Amino acid sequence: MLEPVGAIVFSSLLASRTTAGHCPSAQSALRVVLQSMNPSTVATSSNVRVRRAKGKGKAVGDGPSLSGFVPSRPLGEKCAMNHTLWCPDKRRVFMAPEIIPRRSLLMHNFKPPPPHIHCNTRSHSSLSLQRRRNSTLSPDSADDPPIATHYDLVQAVNTFSSFLHLSPDDFALEAAWSAYTRLRDHRALESITIGDFRSFIEKLVTSAETALNGDMGLRELRDWGLRIQELLQYQGAHVDGLREDDFWCRSMSCRTLTLLGDIESASSRCRQLDASTGYEEKHLVFPVFNALFLAIGRHKSVVAAFDFLLHEWASVGGYLLMRSARWRASQGKISTSAASLRQSVHSTLLLIQQPASLLVDQRLVWDPARRSLVGELLIDALCLEGLPEDAIDVLEEMQKQHIAPSLQSQLTLVRALVKANAFDLANTLFSSIAGTNPTFKYFFSTGLYLFAHQGDVVRAEEYYEQLQRRGRLTAPDFDMLMHASAVNGDAQRVVQLFHQLFAESSPDKRPAVRPTIIHYTTLVLAHAQCCDFEGMNAWLEAMTKDGIAPDVHVYTVILHSFAMRGEVDSIVAVLDQMRAAGIPPNVVSYNTVISLLANRKDPVAAEAIYRRAVKEGITPDRRMLASLMNAHVEAGSWQGVIRAFDYLKASPSRHLRLSVDVYTTLLKAYVLIGAPFHVVSQIFRKLQEARVRPQAHTFALLIQSACDSGHMDTASELFEEMDKLSEHWQSYLHINTYVLTILMSGYLRVGNKVRAKEIYDDMRSRGIQPTSVTFGAILKAYGNEKTDESLQLAEDFLKTLIDVDASQRPWVRPTRGRMSALEHVYSPLMTVYTKKTEPQEVERLFQGMLDAGGEPTLGTLTILLDAYRRVGNVEATLQVWPQIFQLALRYSQVGALFEDEESGSSRPEVQRQANLLCIPLSIYVDALSSAGLHLQIADVWRKLQMLGFTFDSHNWNHLAIALVRAGEVERAFEIIERVILPYQQQSGRIMMSRNVHPDSPLSFDSDSPTEDQSPLPVATGHSGGRRAAAVLRATVKSGALLDIEDDQEHQNDFAHPLHVLHQISPAWNIWHPHAVTLRVLSQVLSHLESGRVVQPIELHQSDDSQTQEDAAARAARVRLAADILSRIYSDYPTAVSVIHDFERRDRRRNTVQASPT
Repeated sequence: MLEPVGAIVFSSLLASRTTAGHCPSAQSALRVVLQSMNPSTVATSSNVRVRRAKGKGKAVGDGPSLSGFVPSRPLGEKCAMNHTLWCPDKRRVFMAPEIIPRRSLLMHNFKPPPPHIHCNTRSHSSLSLQRRRNSTLSPDSADDPPIATHYDLVQAVNTFSSFLHLSPDDFALEAAWSAYTRLRDHRALESITIGDFRSFIEKLVTSAETALNGDMGLRELRDWGLRIQELLQYQGAHVDGLREDDFWCRSMSCRTLTLLGDIESASSRCRQLDASTGYEEKHLVFPVFNALFLAIGRHKSVVAAFDFLLHEWASVGGYLLMRSARWRASQGKISTSAASLRQSVHSTLLLIQQPASLLVDQRLVWDPARRSLVGELLIDALCLEGLPEDAIDVLEEMQKQHIAPSLQSQLTLVRALVKANAFDLANTLFSSIAGTNPTFKYFFSTGLYLFAHQGDVVRAEEYYEQLQRRGRLTAPDFDMLMHASAVNGDAQRVVQLFHQLFAESSPDKRPAVRPTIIHYTTLVLAHAQCCDFEGMNAWLEAMTKDGIAPDVHVYTVILHSFAMRGEVDSIVAVLDQMRAAGIPPNVVSYNTVISLLANRKDPVAAEAIYRRAVKEGITPDRRMLASLMNAHVEAGSWQGVIRAFDYLKASPSRHLRLSVDVYTTLLKAYVLIGAPFHVVSQIFRKLQEARVRPQAHTFALLIQSACDSGHMDTASELFEEMDKLSEHWQSYLHINTYVLTILMSGYLRVGNKVRAKEIYDDMRSRGIQPTSVTFGAILKAYGNEKTDESLQLAEDFLKTLIDVDASQRPWVRPTRGRMSALEHVYSPLMTVYTKKTEPQEVERLFQGMLDAGGEPTLGTLTILLDAYRRVGNVEATLQVWPQIFQLALRYSQVGALFEDEESGSSRPEVQRQANLLCIPLSIYVDALSSAGLHLQIADVWRKLQMLGFTFDSHNWNHLAIALVRAGEVERAFEIIERVILPYQQQSGRIMMSRNVHPDSPLSFDSDSPTEDQSPLPVATGHSGGRRAAAVLRATVKSGALLDIEDDQEHQNDFAHPLHVLHQISPAWNIWHPHAVTLRVLSQVLSHLESGRVVQPIELHQSDDSQTQEDAAARAARVRLAADILSRIYSDYPTAVSVIHDFERRDRRRNTVQASPT
């Protein structure tokens, strides 16, 4: 009975259709699409060979003819009652539910096509319905594919539909095409609405256009153009004839032509389309301009692409420049499509390594108007990308060519420079703009923005008043006025301004204007800057009560405040709270943590945080890498400094270009390692030649180097030059406590107290508050004179600092380093009394520090430990050590920063600052061994090793001497042979090697440590005395090795002198056997050679405890000494050789000293 039913259905369908189509306009739209294709590229059954996007020469094979997918009849038809579906082989008819099952039979994510009803939204009608109106039946097909199963159809539709919701980044071309072909082969295209099918085509075209800027070859792009033609021809048979359909088809036609490489036809069609569209259809034109811009750049050149853009400037220019009103006014689809074009233009501009070169190369080709437009486009793109230094280069080139960029573009550049903290450049540019006397709002608000971020309250208020006088004030302007005082830490003024703006009209009414999160952030910043943590918490609570949740900016301010205090646990708590609130830490958050670890001289943990940030998807910026580099500088890890600098220099990323911050950090390394002044001055001069504008910190480091070298006249001249430059506000060179303290300390070191006093008085006359470092330098200078009079002067000065109310001690505030403010002023005198072996005076000063509100620190407890060691008070030493150990354990523990990472093997050094106990441990070992407490030394050493602490060269040398005192002489030689000498050789190899193109800035292994990995250095470059000694040593040893001006090979290698210096001017803790150790071991050899055995020092041993021995005992002792000596020569030959070399050098030295001059 099926045959009659099939005949009835067939007859009814045939009778109800025409063969010509029902809408002439629809046919015209289709003709536009087909005619717009180049005849040579129109696919036919004989010439279509579509290639895959990946792989060489892997053809898919002869594709089916396009006519098979734009049929003259539908693939299947339903009767008016939706009872059956006609199969094209005309031999079988299936009931409709078998092909389009009921909802209950479908998979949960498959939506059946809507029933045949009248709908006002034509674009959502099914393709089968449209096909029935626009297609005719064709003859039988002899070779039809097998009928798909219900499951296959459901899967095909679901797979195809999944691509409709993917973002452009997730839309894979090959996978999408496979989903389409599967749906096509299963003849299930009727289940897709026209709207969804168009969306699929648009995504496919957009994804293919993205490849224009990628690595896909032109032939592959052409193949994709052919594929998209197939879809457009199929879609063209189902248009409604509406105006929007016509524009859509023409737009897609042009975009496909760009993929096929037919630029001329696409350009012509694009202009016709643009001329015929109104504002509402503009969103269909911008993608065509975008495709043409990319295609011309790919097929011809970047210059040709911009020639096209400039030629069409009347249509698109208003949507490209930030100063344009169209940029700000565009909304909806127009805004989105214009933004895509703008992004393509900016991305293309950013591919130019030297942006200003585009204007140089086209100076004789483009007229000034065109060069001006391209110049402003470059400035906009570079500012939005966070590259204002490159934008400055473009601006300067425009000025050289006498092209006047708009004031709006220049002011935008000023704001971008402020965001990059390039205040010297921003000030100079703004000053030149101010000279033209502009009077529009953007100028005044930018001036307010500029000076507010510098904390220049006076100038910020001037521009605020200009805005107020003109009635142009806005909420951001008021916040900038608050921000100016917040930067200076003037919390009282910020609170006053806040209440002034948000004053309540009556006690029972809320203010008319509600504060925003920006105002609360400014309040929190003001209290954080002045270290008022109670006030900071109070305003955070007020913000929460006002229903405002903290954002990433608020958390950044909080993180910075805790970093200033060095509170790792608090930082961990804030980071956890950010993650819990769904606000992942950003690059600024991680940079704050790395800066904290740098101040703690912990480069291993800093690198671990860097590694974690990268793992979490953070893209490190230049500031983050500069902070990592500074961590190595602070720790004296010179190899790490060089590697980080080389990584930045070799990086192709525009965002990692070398800047004044990076160069200043490198200059700091030169100063701390003890580079001679002529080396530092050469580097400084080469920076100026490289157009790097020095900062105040850069000048201060140059002055520091002159002071360390003893060139005080030069240092004074440099300061005077800096002082003159600081008179011009544009220079952003401000005389501060840092540079004045450096100069004062230099004069104190050479004994010129009169000049030092003048510097101190100048500091006070300028209204600059001295810091604890300033006072510490004064106290140290007086204490080092070692006279009772100078010591009393130092005591009196300290008393004047302390014997005032706490509110009158503004210098007592958290410091960024490990030392507290009170430690800075108490430790110099404690050290003096330690050297005078007066532990009771050290105890007095230590207690005075506690009474003044201070807390025990590693530094002060180490001084106290040394004071007890020098007088042999082992009981007091045993009492102090546990306090040092617990404090170091708490201070060094940074494992909380990594607690939520996946479990795995991690180095102990990542969990704590491993070298923190090196100095106190050497003191403790010496005290215990002198007292005969040898077992305690073994226990302490083992305990520290288990907890992940490492030992430096000093520790191992002290341990060798302690073993001699314990009578374990063979083990002492073993330490020299198997620990110190191998580390010395390894350090030499590391120092000599240098990879100028490292693939990573990290110096420490991320996996478990190898056995030959040397411990971290202990930074000592912060001591002025040690730096001065290092300068003298480097000057004697270097000769012409550091003269880079005459070295053609390394003339532009700013880090080469540092690479040389850290080999010839090693740090005090470099791996080598100390002279004291070698002398003791030399005495051991002499002792054994004389037939005597080294006896251990015992607790409470008396010097006169001599025992009588008979001849047999004496002979046994001689044999034992000989055996020990024989084993030493046999097992530790290298150590013995080193000792003999030392003895020969020592004898020559003594001979020279004893000879008459």
